[in-house]
Amino acid sequence: MTVKTLVTLPRSLVKWHLRGPLASVGGTTLFFPMLGGLASVIRGEERFALLEWRFGLWMWGLSLVVLIVYYAMRHRVKRAMSFYLLVAFGASPMYVTLLVGGFRAFQAHLGEEAGRALGAGLLIGLAALPWAAFLRRAWFRRGLESGHISSSLDEQTARWDPRNDNRHLEEDPRIARPGCLLRLLPWVGPAIGASLSDVFGRASAMTIVTLIFVALGYGLLYANLVYAIINTLEFRRLEQELGRPITLLPDADLRGS
Repeated sequence: MTVKTLVTLPRSLVKWHLRGPLASVGGTTLFFPMLGGLASVIRGEERFALLEWRFGLWMWGLSLVVLIVYYAMRHRVKRAMSFYLLVAFGASPMYVTLLVGGFRAFQAHLGEEAGRALGAGLLIGLAALPWAAFLRRAWFRRGLESGHISSSLDEQTARWDPRNDNRHLEEDPRIARPGCLLRLLPWVGPAIGASLSDVFGRASAMTIVTLIFVALGYGLLYANLVYAIINTLEFRRLEQELGRPITLLPDADLRGS
């Protein structure tokens, strides 16, 4: 898997619609026992029972429910605003599992006082959400006026072509032709992680690992919340200007291009 594969959007609305829930099921299946077991190891417990971390179990169950619901409505979502809102939250159970599981392990490692300090910092970060949404909304409008999505909206038919959404990333030479180090990162990453304890010491390495999980979950949730907000606001604005709902280009047209 390359970096370009990750940023390239599926040329099918159904695949795009289901990508988040499928990733969420796979991610929660992997990270639920991993993070639950990590907290048990930190506490010095000899074994970890899956039923012990009930929140993680609930997130795994929720990811299955989300996948079933998304699959049932895969051909029914035609409105652009609704589609992007669903895309934004399709993988949320996995992100919440990363955030809460990492926070749980961090608190087990450094104690409740350090956990409260980290939690306060995460909450303070939410104060920047309106500013982040404002910047992202301005970027969306620039892209609509003269950027990568300038040809996405057909005002006569009120149709939105989603193929241009990530074109600025797909055509970025740094992503299309990544350097040698970036290509090797997926292979050497585990070795680097395994050597953290030798470089920083076991206690520091454990802190770094737990913070990585917290940062991944928090960052992904934050980014998708901003994504949902700006798409909802902008498509609502565009629909008000056009006087009718904006629908997505049909799957047949996307695959035939």
